[in-house]
Amino acid sequence: MWIIIAYLVIPLMAGVIGFKCYRKCPADKIMVVFGGTPFGKGFSSRCIHGGGTFVWPLIQKFAFLDLNPMTLNVPLKDALTGKNEHVDAEAEFVIRISSDEDGMRNAADCLLDMSRGEIEKMAAKVIIGMFRLALASATVEEVMRNRMQMEFRILSMTRPELEKIGINLTRVTLNEYSVSGSENGEAAVTVENNV
Repeated sequence: MWIIIAYLVIPLMAGVIGFKCYRKCPADKIMVVFGGTPFGKGFSSRCIHGGGTFVWPLIQKFAFLDLNPMTLNVPLKDALTGKNEHVDAEAEFVIRISSDEDGMRNAADCLLDMSRGEIEKMAAKVIIGMFRLALASATVEEVMRNRMQMEFRILSMTRPELEKIGINLTRVTLNEYSVSGSENGEAAVTVENNV
């Protein structure tokens, strides 16, 4: 009698526990599962993009990273070119958290506890530095002659640095570029809300 009850109750309890422990990941997010034993050699978390996984209560926890794109407008004042000319420039950068395996792990390590605004500020600091370096690698004539080539240069120089913190740079648009007469440089960042 008791054996029959056990055969009926144990699978039912296992099903209920499994149902409550299974977590689904929306298509526009990354689910980061952490806690318990290490997830493979050298990894402290496991990242899920799409689908779902079991998260064991008391042992593990989970959090989400938002994959929706972010748009940053970066105006740069009095940047130096390859010929020490002072220029003013403004570019639009479209970024999002990486969804490839290495990028997700970097994002989980660097960005998990940050708000969207904090992520944008961290990315902006990296972008400003690489934006200046990209402008310093060309002359005014080169940029005026081929703006798309300059956009590609900014993207190719900035993308590897952002990938180190789990951010993917998807597009760069150089909106303004002009010669300035100032001597002291400063940069400012305006973060726009996505439409």
